[in-house]
Amino acid sequence: MTIHRVVERHHVTTQNTKRIAFCTALLHLLDTNTLEDEILDIFMCDFIARVKKRYKYILAAKSRRFRKRKSWEEIKETLTETQFRRYFRMSRDCFEELCHGIEDIIGSEEFKSEKFIHDLEATEPKNSKTMVHLHRLSSGSFVSGEIKVALSLRLLAGGSYLDLALLFGISTRHVHRIFHAVVDKWFLNDCLVNIDGVGYCTDNNKMEHVARGFCESSEGVFAGCIGALDGWLVKIKKPSIKRDNVQNPSSS
Repeated sequence: MTIHRVVERHHVTTQNTKRIAFCTALLHLLDTNTLEDEILDIFMCDFIARVKKRYKYILAAKSRRFRKRKSWEEIKETLTETQFRRYFRMSRDCFEELCHGIEDIIGSEEFKSEKFIHDLEATEPKNSKTMVHLHRLSSGSFVSGEIKVALSLRLLAGGSYLDLALLFGISTRHVHRIFHAVVDKWFLNDCLVNIDGVGYCTDNNKMEHVARGFCESSEGVFAGCIGALDGWLVKIKKPSIKRDNVQNPSSS
């Protein structure tokens, strides 16, 4: 377990100033005629350089700009129902049902919903040194499970990782780590959705039920449809040479 030591900045600054002043005064008093004094002189100069370097880092930490990450509730309220469905390819109710389903499978502590994080921060003692406090100082707060799910869905829907990093207040490298972790451990979890293609294609009742849903939602346009796959149809013109070797992917 990592233990983080928190020291008052004013106390550290005063200590470093006194150390530098003491070492500088000691160097002026020392007579460097002997070999021992020369070695001591080199040692003290190196020590002063290290103390100054540490003091520079402390001054930089004072002017650090702490990140304030937007919550999922704030982001969600800026979107209409149509915009939400267009961005994440599902309704708000479907999104919440997906998040609840993932949380039930992997547990509240791993999912870390916004409610879980708020309850954790509310019970945190003042001036504590817990990971909640350290996350708040470094990156703003924990990345909630809702943010992770929304980020992954938007990437799957064609969003740019650069825009998502700016929107959710997450570094670009962390965006990719979150996406792969959510897809591998959450979306592809058999306990969440178990897709049995062979079993579905041999069950006439399920296929009729799906076909009826397609027909009703499309007002009879998609009749007899038992499934759909997302794809990309590219209109191309075949070259005059080797026409048989060029084929539209969707026609295979």
